[in-house]
Amino acid sequence: MNNIKTPNIERLTSTADRLATIKRPELLAPAGREDVFYAVLNAGADAVYLSGKQFNMRRHRKDFNFSNEALKRVVDYAHNLGRKVYITVNILIGEHELAELVEYLKFLETIAVDSIIIQDYGVIEICRKQNINIPLHSSTMMNVNSAVSALLLKEYGFTRVVTSRDITIDEVRRLAETAGIESEYFIHGDMCSVQSGQCHGSGIIFGKSSNRGQCMKPCRWSYDMVSETSGTLVKSNAYLLASKDLCLIEQLPELINAGIDSLKIEGRMKPAETLSRIVAVYRRAIDSYCDNPLGYHRDFNDITDIYNNRARDLSTGFAFKTPDDEFFDMGGEREPLFLSYSGKLHNITDWNKDIFSDNAAIVTNAVTSGNEISCVAGNMATAQAAFASGVDNLIISYEGDLEIDSKWDFDELKNLAEQCRDSERRFIFSTPKIITERELREFQYAVEMLGEAVDTYLVSGIAAIDCLRRKNKKIWIDSSCNVINSKAYDFFAELGCERVLPAIESSFDNLASMLIDRPQTSLDVMIHGPLLSMLVEHCLVGMNTQHISKRDFCKMPCQFEQFALVDRKGNRRIIHTDKFCRNHVMLEHDLCVLPSLNSFMKLGHHSFRIDARLYSPEDTAFLVKFYKETLNRPAELATQIAEFQHYFTDRKFSYGGYLRGITGDAKISLLDLKKEEKNEACCTTCG
Repeated sequence: MNNIKTPNIERLTSTADRLATIKRPELLAPAGREDVFYAVLNAGADAVYLSGKQFNMRRHRKDFNFSNEALKRVVDYAHNLGRKVYITVNILIGEHELAELVEYLKFLETIAVDSIIIQDYGVIEICRKQNINIPLHSSTMMNVNSAVSALLLKEYGFTRVVTSRDITIDEVRRLAETAGIESEYFIHGDMCSVQSGQCHGSGIIFGKSSNRGQCMKPCRWSYDMVSETSGTLVKSNAYLLASKDLCLIEQLPELINAGIDSLKIEGRMKPAETLSRIVAVYRRAIDSYCDNPLGYHRDFNDITDIYNNRARDLSTGFAFKTPDDEFFDMGGEREPLFLSYSGKLHNITDWNKDIFSDNAAIVTNAVTSGNEISCVAGNMATAQAAFASGVDNLIISYEGDLEIDSKWDFDELKNLAEQCRDSERRFIFSTPKIITERELREFQYAVEMLGEAVDTYLVSGIAAIDCLRRKNKKIWIDSSCNVINSKAYDFFAELGCERVLPAIESSFDNLASMLIDRPQTSLDVMIHGPLLSMLVEHCLVGMNTQHISKRDFCKMPCQFEQFALVDRKGNRRIIHTDKFCRNHVMLEHDLCVLPSLNSFMKLGHHSFRIDARLYSPEDTAFLVKFYKETLNRPAELATQIAEFQHYFTDRKFSYGGYLRGITGDAKISLLDLKKEEKNEACCTTCG
């Protein structure tokens, strides 16, 4: 019998027709000033993205960006030419900025901008509640790297996703085709080497955040890389995170055939002459290929022009693979600008003072007792220690204790979950920190295997929300979603999420302001644990010990050695390599809010989180028991602090982002930071 199936001719014909069609992508150019705007349009840009004077990611210089009058003028001009203008509203928004943001969004609607590019989930909520009808594009800072993330955003009015910079062109193609949404991809310009939205070092150290357009660029510093295990100096005074500039001029056919809708040039701080030349080169190449692919060839003169006028050296980034050490300019010779060279995390210097007690926004009528303790565990021994010490909410870290061989056993997890349920405590399983197609499939498998034993999940990105809602699971939101205002909280609450851990860059003042007149708000507030400086997709260890990418064969030195980055002032940041070969670079001091715990208790009835992923079972047991007892006996805080200091005799701690936060960044000048650095160098009592 002939078992050959008859082909679906209609489907094959449709696919063939689609493949035979070459779609001309939009060429999207930046503009930081009005002269640049006209220059890039004249050079052939189909659309321009730019900013008003507020709420944008390029705020280091006041002479850049557009007044409201200029915005209306350039939007009208572009529309008369049949071109488009997209406005970046792509920073995290502080609570005190929400009223101003509403008025700004209403203004952008009146001048008929073609879209706004956003990062903060609170902007979505404002547009919905205020009936502001502007098409939404996700900023790359939203870190969209899976189709399910794009589908959720599509439900909320997004017409385009600017994808993560850490995925390949092929992954972008699959994402857009599956979600049925426009895709936008960076093709030229400055590249950040850290996962979008997951770089917190500048914000916590300086109060000037990569999520607010004021980054002091610790990824551009020189570091020593050392083995903490052997003491070996792996690299000396090298720019280990200073990525080269992106350039995909020679790969345009691959980009166009991937069906990417918009090809984006970076550079809102660049002058007209530079950008118009770059735009013109890409315009010629796009038109040449789309008009006649058979006759297309790379133009030697244009390639030479791009190379000779480069700022940094050039790379194809993540477009085709996870890069190796060739992605970085280790010598730093072509780095055009250094905003800083090092930075130091402030230590707690006065253990006997509640530095937040005078905060005017403290919710004085809030419940000051009965707060719960949450604890994140990275291995079974730590989880059992937290449980035995009376933890109220036990959170299991998907990446374990951030070691390459971290793993979990389903039967052990189910047994522990049952113990929690029997003792009326919450057992919570977390998603991976980054959720691409692989992680999502593995996570969905874990949810199936854990079954009814686990009913609550901690979500680090929106990709997992739909899966969990369909299975009637309870959802908590983790700090990596960067919730920093009440409107973002409302967005997740309306999705059915029960509790939110605010962004770790939030100040105490901003956190308190979020809670005024909002008794329904339920937070998980970080009070103790390591502070993430950077989450890096590539493996610094593999790059610098073997000159390989994480996709190459690796001898796994991280199995036996731990490595650290040491800046020019000797600040030591440990690199933790997780099971996905991602690097978690931690700041030099852990968070501890103990001296000001009474102020945190006045915020209301929330859970207080201890991150014990990097702690021993013994330290975890001490911390859980200690904080539970301290919450129950706030009048004895001074005695409790003495016990804590005796236990952690050789450890230094910090208030992290609570001390300064990132929403007052415009008031912090580079001169202020230089003075601060000078004072710290002369001071022996503070960090």
